[in-house]
Amino acid sequence: MKLQRTKLLTLSAMALLVMQSAVAAPVTTPSDGDIFLGFRASDGQGSGVSLIVNVGSDTPLRTASPGTTVNLGSVGADLSATFGSGWHSRSDFYWGFFGARNVINPPVYASRAQVPVGFPAPSFNVLATNARTSTKSQIVSVITAYQGLQATANNPAAAVQTNTSVAGSYHFQITGGTTSFGTLSQWTDIEGNFGNGAAGTALDFFRFSNTQATGDVVSRLGTFQITSTGEVTFRRALPDGVAGIRLAQTEYSVDEDAGFVTLTLNRTDAVSSDVSVTVNTANGTALAGTDYTALSNFGVTFAAGEITKTVNIPITDVSGIAASRGFTVTLSAPSSGSQLTGLTSAAVTINDTDSEVQFFSATLALFALNASNIPNTAEVQVVRAGFLGDAVSVQVSITGGSLNGSHYTFAGPVTLNFAADEASKTLSIPLNAISATALPGTIVLTLTNAQSTSLGSAASTTVTVNANPGQIAFTSPTFQALTTATSVAVTLQRQNGSAGAVTVTVNASSETLTNGTAYSYTNPTVVTFADGQTEAVTTVGILGNATPGNILLTLSNPTGQATLGVQSSTTLSLASPPSDPGVLSFATNRGSVFEEAGQIVIPITRTNGSAGAVSVTVSTVPGSAVTPGDFTALTTVVNFVDGQTTASATVTINADAVKNEPNEFFTVILTNPVGATLGTVISFEVQILDLDAVLPTVTITEPKANAKVTANEEDEVVVKGGAKDNKGVAKVEVKINDGEFSEAELTIGAKGVITYELVVPVARGTNILTVRSTDYRGNVSKNVTQSFIYDDPYPAIAGVYTGLVTAAEGTTASNSTEGLITVTVAAKGTFSGKLAIDGLSLAFSGSIHSSGEGRFGTALASTASLVRKGKTPLTLALDFDLSAIGNSNQVTGSVQDGSLVSEWVADRSLYTNKKNPVLPLVNPAPSLVATYTVLFKASTPGNPNPEASGFPQGDGWGTVVVSNAGVAKVTGSLADGSAITFSAPLSLTNRLPFYVQLYTKRGSISGPVKFDNLAQTDLDGEDLFWFRPVDAKSKVYSNGWPAGITTDLIGSKFVKALKTDTTSILGFIGNGSLSFTQGTLDQPVNKGFSITAANKVTNVPADKTFTLLVAGTTGIFSGTFTAPAPQKKPAYKGVILQKSGEASGYFLSTALTGSTSQSGKVTLTEASN
Repeated sequence: MKLQRTKLLTLSAMALLVMQSAVAAPVTTPSDGDIFLGFRASDGQGSGVSLIVNVGSDTPLRTASPGTTVNLGSVGADLSATFGSGWHSRSDFYWGFFGARNVINPPVYASRAQVPVGFPAPSFNVLATNARTSTKSQIVSVITAYQGLQATANNPAAAVQTNTSVAGSYHFQITGGTTSFGTLSQWTDIEGNFGNGAAGTALDFFRFSNTQATGDVVSRLGTFQITSTGEVTFRRALPDGVAGIRLAQTEYSVDEDAGFVTLTLNRTDAVSSDVSVTVNTANGTALAGTDYTALSNFGVTFAAGEITKTVNIPITDVSGIAASRGFTVTLSAPSSGSQLTGLTSAAVTINDTDSEVQFFSATLALFALNASNIPNTAEVQVVRAGFLGDAVSVQVSITGGSLNGSHYTFAGPVTLNFAADEASKTLSIPLNAISATALPGTIVLTLTNAQSTSLGSAASTTVTVNANPGQIAFTSPTFQALTTATSVAVTLQRQNGSAGAVTVTVNASSETLTNGTAYSYTNPTVVTFADGQTEAVTTVGILGNATPGNILLTLSNPTGQATLGVQSSTTLSLASPPSDPGVLSFATNRGSVFEEAGQIVIPITRTNGSAGAVSVTVSTVPGSAVTPGDFTALTTVVNFVDGQTTASATVTINADAVKNEPNEFFTVILTNPVGATLGTVISFEVQILDLDAVLPTVTITEPKANAKVTANEEDEVVVKGGAKDNKGVAKVEVKINDGEFSEAELTIGAKGVITYELVVPVARGTNILTVRSTDYRGNVSKNVTQSFIYDDPYPAIAGVYTGLVTAAEGTTASNSTEGLITVTVAAKGTFSGKLAIDGLSLAFSGSIHSSGEGRFGTALASTASLVRKGKTPLTLALDFDLSAIGNSNQVTGSVQDGSLVSEWVADRSLYTNKKNPVLPLVNPAPSLVATYTVLFKASTPGNPNPEASGFPQGDGWGTVVVSNAGVAKVTGSLADGSAITFSAPLSLTNRLPFYVQLYTKRGSISGPVKFDNLAQTDLDGEDLFWFRPVDAKSKVYSNGWPAGITTDLIGSKFVKALKTDTTSILGFIGNGSLSFTQGTLDQPVNKGFSITAANKVTNVPADKTFTLLVAGTTGIFSGTFTAPAPQKKPAYKGVILQKSGEASGYFLSTALTGSTSQSGKVTLTEASN
């Protein structure tokens, strides 16, 4: 930040100046009477330079009220940049102040160090007028040299000066001699150093002047100080003989168990006599007598020579947790010969050091099972309050509750160790399987044995374990009714728990039947289950004009922490009335139930008629599941009334204490039908599912990984594989590419081996299979993925693609948005490449998706993140055209950097020099294989360089050689002296993507070049983007053109000179004119020459002020010339375009004062008669 000119520049204005000075600029012109601050190092970092800062006019320093402080801003950033971050503790680092007014009988200023800090520095001797005048001249010489310096990036009034042995060097004035300030030599005694840190140095400031009233005098104006962050202040001195008394700081903080707080008082200015002051305290939130011992009119005396005193105020350690509290200390009643200055009061904060530990809550509730229907874990939080600065510990024990050690896992007591500043700990108690009869149950935990802390009020907590609210589902996937029925009761069941009241929402819909015409149902309908209720019904009204059809009922929005079961939808089928009593059977032949569910409801259907009342006997038959341990035996008669088409039977399931047992089975059968007949499904197998958290596994055996496959006429392939689970696989699902999962057909072999098979549609190119399996408990395996290729499109697009990266619409072109990309596609469908942009060369690789998208990484992401050091990554996307195999010669894509977007089109390299090439490769036309000379023509720049002096006025030059393989190689030089080398293959349309990184990769030039065989040219490139960065150290165009300029490339074939030629490669023989214009030349320079058919040049007349060489083998001309003073002897170079006869190039002229070298234009023409 710029050091503030008091009362002239605000800190906000200075911040604005800092932002405006980002580009190097001269320092702000000083005013007469400005005071300067110098920094230097005698050794180490920065020892070769000095930092000089203009702190502003002497007037605010002289006129400030005695004892007041003037803030002058910060120089910390410049000090760290110049002398290192540790500048404030270097014993070899110095600072000093100086200044003068450039008038007759001038006042001059200088500083002198306080030793030690707090004692006024000894005064300088008075200076007579001649001594002050000579000293003023020394100071003015330093200020004059300062005016020619560039401001730092942080402060328009600060500059770094290289140390020299001349009068204008601050370093020379300080170190060039051994005499005192004002003795017509160097200023050896104006400095202090930082050996004792920033707090250990202070500079008193003196003014040397003469008035008619006083004669020659020297007066102490005040004291400069600086903080370790570079904040500079000036405190105006008190009148002679008056001492200043102040507190050292405005805030104090003390722990309540510290015993006392120590306050420091400082004396400034006069120190030769005794002075005193009175100290008083005043209550705030802290109360005297309770929290601290009050001071009332407490006297503090500074003896002669004493500059620091301390006062101890006793602090009381109050038991129990309390908030921080504070009181105020105030100075008053300074003795004769002293006065209060600066800080006269301070706030003291007393920090409580007591703490306590307790449970976060006195109660905690959770369900016995978690969302995966496995035993839950109780997470109990223990917290600390009050002072957290110490490490403490506490023990946790289970001391009661209705649950016992068989219901949970806990090895107690457990010691919880809190680190310093750690506010909470979590204790996990895993639950075991708990029978319904034990729920709800409780666990009581208690805190004891608190170390280095105390127990809070919640030293005990009760954990309540509740029964689960269960899963809600329809009892059957289908329900049937006749169109003559008036209503149908659809049954819902609640499994795996029935604790608490819950609800679920039911909605009805139909593709063929209209609600309100064929049937009546209120959408949505909320069905309620009371606490413990396991079954409920919702009724669908059937209207008189109903016709056969289906109604879909769907469950949603369960409440009371219940969840939806597997059968979350059902179909109600309406059929015409039958003429017979119907056929009775189970709806399905198997089902499953969780061991802890308590029951299973088995649906029975009546089809092919429902006339009259009928019945059937339902019985259970043990299997691996037996009674009464696993289920309760059942033999019951189920009745159907006239028209009823569905019913159910409920079997009680008994949870046993055996862990990790296999899933078990029993059978339910239908017998003894009365009034009806039995159908084909009269046996229902029930599988009892044991608690199980083991995930199933799945494998893919066909297609093989990365295999090339054939498909049927419908573009389909068969997917096969296997699945395993410790207790059985319920289903396997397959997904192809980005589609949805579909369930595969399962087959169980003779030895229990489970295989699956599914026919899936495939796309052209790379396809990605994803397969997963689910066990009967609902556990899902990890996804398994595998790729394969169908109708391989990749060999036809294999090759190398090269193209320019350019800013998209809405993005400003810059060195960060223009670049070159190369992509190599392999016949197996993979690709790799490099992106050259923003001074970087970034590699990437991936594979081509069947959609034509480039995919990256193991996750096959559609974009790649290209990492850049110190910057945000670039996002790259590629697209390959698979729709025109054999004719697709381009790859497209984009590059994104935040809001900046660049796009690119890369052409395939189709040229080769092989004999009888196989398509898509071809040989280039013989007329294309040649050597060309090219010019980079000067062009109008964009912002911010509107002046001609800000960009080259000469023409860059180069040569291009096209090989038999169709590769173009470019060499040459741009008009600012930058060498260029570039090569790339041509596309089949004879385009060259021209891109060169310049200036240590901080700039670039790029654009498309077309070989076109026009009347005046054989190749051209319009508006090539050229970016040059700002470089203060550069001797050529240091301001650069980072916003970019454009240049046009033109060129023509070059035919080498032969001995039989009758004219020169310039197209004429005889006299010619060599002209130099622009650059820093005041006026054009013209030279005459003569050239022969052998391209030999003779100066005309015998002019030795220039040289010219014309190379008949390359078309390049070069030489030097003598320009008017102060120019040196510039070199120049250019090329000849034989087709148009143009011959031009550039030279770099000598830099003038305050500028850098500039590029001018050189041309060769035939002399006019």
